[in-house]
Amino acid sequence: MNKHCMITTIDGKRVAFFYENEQLCEISVLPKPEEEHSLLKLGNICTARIQNIVSNINSAFIDINGETCYYSLEDNKDTIFLNPKQNDIPHVGDEILVQIDREAVKTKNASASCYLNLTGETLILTWQHPGCGVSKKIPEPQRSELRSFVKSLPAFTTLPEPEKAGFVVRTNAALASREQLEEEARRLTHSLADILQRACSSVAGKCLYSSPTFYQDILNQIGSGDDNFILTDDDVVFAALQRANETRSNPVNLSFYDKEIPLSTLYSLEQEVRQALSKKVWLPSGGYLILEPTEALTVIDVNSGKSIYSKKKKEQHLLNLNLEAAQVIAKQLQLRNYSGIILIDFIDMQENENKERLLKYMGECLRQDSVKTTIVDITGLGLMELTRKKVKKPLHEQWQF
Repeated sequence: MNKHCMITTIDGKRVAFFYENEQLCEISVLPKPEEEHSLLKLGNICTARIQNIVSNINSAFIDINGETCYYSLEDNKDTIFLNPKQNDIPHVGDEILVQIDREAVKTKNASASCYLNLTGETLILTWQHPGCGVSKKIPEPQRSELRSFVKSLPAFTTLPEPEKAGFVVRTNAALASREQLEEEARRLTHSLADILQRACSSVAGKCLYSSPTFYQDILNQIGSGDDNFILTDDDVVFAALQRANETRSNPVNLSFYDKEIPLSTLYSLEQEVRQALSKKVWLPSGGYLILEPTEALTVIDVNSGKSIYSKKKKEQHLLNLNLEAAQVIAKQLQLRNYSGIILIDFIDMQENENKERLLKYMGECLRQDSVKTTIVDITGLGLMELTRKKVKKPLHEQWQF
């Protein structure tokens, strides 16, 4: 799989366009400088104090240097306490160690988790999530070989409780040497051991680990394959990428575009943004989708549109149209970064076998998404209900700043 990224300025915003196998898969607006240095930046690990517990929603609100974060007691069963306790029950005033796992969105606070992870070029070290996962984009038998090798690494021995640690093998690991994997595992483990040690003597409200910058994230996402590259016509962005690239064991191919025709014009990038912000998306067969993000959920309606079929083959045609829509919807969720509850109103079909086939195919399409997405059920009204993990702001909110 080849990956590339183009970064340019559109409507006064620096925008990154990510491609896989020449297909646009994600659009992200680069954060403002103040967002990059925010204490509640996604991925930061901080000490915090529990300021309030709301029993009816089994959640707490924690304070990080004057900023309030949401902390689910239902999802965080293994709270890391900094102060000595006789039990593992959180109370107001307890000081804990957390990682920001969701950005603040509109009126909703940022969210924090007790399950920590440190991201590297080829590996992600997880704390309180033991085991070894491998990117599904790495083919067999290499996936099994990498899993066996990483599980055999002795890096965990430096941690206070090595049985709590695990690794996720990223797609970039497929091109890395065994020595590079071992070195990165050692570096990440030492970093985590240092964080846990400093946390014990730290006061609440301190940032103990700053997540990778947006530029480092881009480099990690693209990787160092021969066919992978980043192209930009912004000299500030190019300089920042160069500095970040110098620290990598496997540098990424960087290119600066300085031709007369703007990068956005040459590749019709403004049109790509307009389409990604549009409520209507046409399907190849002539059908179309209507995508409506709201405060509470996202609703997607599938319509037959200009699609033509005969009465004798109506059921088969509707199945084909729904399967086509499922594939496009999965791509649109990633492209626009919709999250939370998602309801899809596919075109009604009569045969249960076809409904089951659509459900199965939708699951296959969603497995290509790097963000966890789950099919919950088919509601009583025949709507397919999904949940997609909230991580970053959706594109339409990024575009509004």
